[in-house]
Amino acid sequence: MKYIDIQVNGYAGIDFSSLELTSEGIDLCVEKVVQAGTAGFLATVITSSDEIYNHVIPLLVDGCIRHEEMLGIHLEGPFISNEKGYSGAHNPNYILSPSIEYFDKLFNLCKGHLKILTLAPELEGAIDLIKHAKLKNITVAAGHSNAAEKDIEHAISAGLDLATHLGNGCPKLMDRHDNCLWPLLSESKITASIITDGFHLKPSVIKTMLQAKGLDKIIIVSDSAPCGGKPPGNYKFQGMPVTIHESGLLTHDEFNCLAGSSSCIKDCVEYIKNICELSDEDIKKIAYENPLKMIG
Repeated sequence: MKYIDIQVNGYAGIDFSSLELTSEGIDLCVEKVVQAGTAGFLATVITSSDEIYNHVIPLLVDGCIRHEEMLGIHLEGPFISNEKGYSGAHNPNYILSPSIEYFDKLFNLCKGHLKILTLAPELEGAIDLIKHAKLKNITVAAGHSNAAEKDIEHAISAGLDLATHLGNGCPKLMDRHDNCLWPLLSESKITASIITDGFHLKPSVIKTMLQAKGLDKIIIVSDSAPCGGKPPGNYKFQGMPVTIHESGLLTHDEFNCLAGSSSCIKDCVEYIKNICELSDEDIKKIAYENPLKMIG
């Protein structure tokens, strides 16, 4: 069975958000990702500096042209929440306020290969940016966000399509009712991507989300980190220290939070298939058909 992953930050030691990224590194990453069971993926660039964007995006564009498995680019940031807990493993020094001008710069760098933009819809200027991105046929997702229900409603009216790794990218403790999870979960127009690596979400949470959204509105992703596929040990993600534990859990050493996943999409498929007793047809929908539909 073929699997599509719309959130791959890197793999096998290759970081898509690093000044050390090379064409050869992209070739190796594609080879290893495909060997791990991924038929197609979006190269995800997390919140980065101007220098990093200028370096990695042209290389990734070239990679998309040379490798049919690279289906495009996912920009996760830089227009996300800078509040503690919501920024996750993203470098807070690189987070920016929503800017159509800066988005256009990144969009032009992507040369038609940008597929998804993840942002925090509660930020000033975000609604205008969502409308602008939709005019360019970009899928817009809410993620790393402290949005209230009204913010989500306004964003949906502007064209919001997706929730990036719903249930993650937020603090461990927040208001039990007034948070972004419930409106994103309850709104039928929103598709939810979820990380099913066995660490990001508990089985009961995955089951609840699946029941609430239905098979048509769920996409599973790996959120694989550059050290994905590596043995337990200490690594770097965009220059920041991370650790793969013996269990496979990947954590950020300084921020004391998850730092993506050490798994590939095939691992995530096996996990959700077992805990939710899904059929092959169900898996085909949430790990192949839905992600392809989401990116057009």
